[in-house]
Amino acid sequence: MLKYPIDYFMIVVVGFAIGFGTMFVVRPLTPSAEIPTFSELQEKIAAGEVDPEPEPAQRGSVRATYTWLEDTSQFYDEVEYLMEANCSDHAMREYGRFLSSLDTGGFDPETGRLIGAGGHPINYFTMRKLVNALLPLQPLAYMKDEFVPDNFKPVMQNVSRKKDWTTCKFNMPMAALRSLLMK
Repeated sequence: MLKYPIDYFMIVVVGFAIGFGTMFVVRPLTPSAEIPTFSELQEKIAAGEVDPEPEPAQRGSVRATYTWLEDTSQFYDEVEYLMEANCSDHAMREYGRFLSSLDTGGFDPETGRLIGAGGHPINYFTMRKLVNALLPLQPLAYMKDEFVPDNFKPVMQNVSRKKDWTTCKFNMPMAALRSLLMK
């Protein structure tokens, strides 16, 4: 009966000793000649030889894009109307007008993908998943080219269009439903 606590204690002590020992193993490092030190890099930047990595110019509009993408409650009524109207041309034209007022600076103008935290567009597969998951972007799959607003034309590169559809259905996120219930 006393055997189990002693085994546990021994395992903890041995594991701690091994972990502590491997943490302080000193390995000699040899500096590489082609990699500059931090002070050398600062000197080169000050002299103008190397440009510091530029800050993304669209940081404000990226934030604005993320704001409307996260606040799905403002799209709930629009998307619900689209489902009721079965994505009729009139309903899609109105949704296109609604989308034209949104800031799409958070999407890369060349690839149409969202700009990530590092200032670079996210990868293709992640963007495809987001288009299917984000409520504001889901109706784009049913939208005809003439109803797509100019600010969303780059985004359409990442939207797989519905060719054969009889009903217009969207996945309503729980966040949108929850925020509507709180009103």
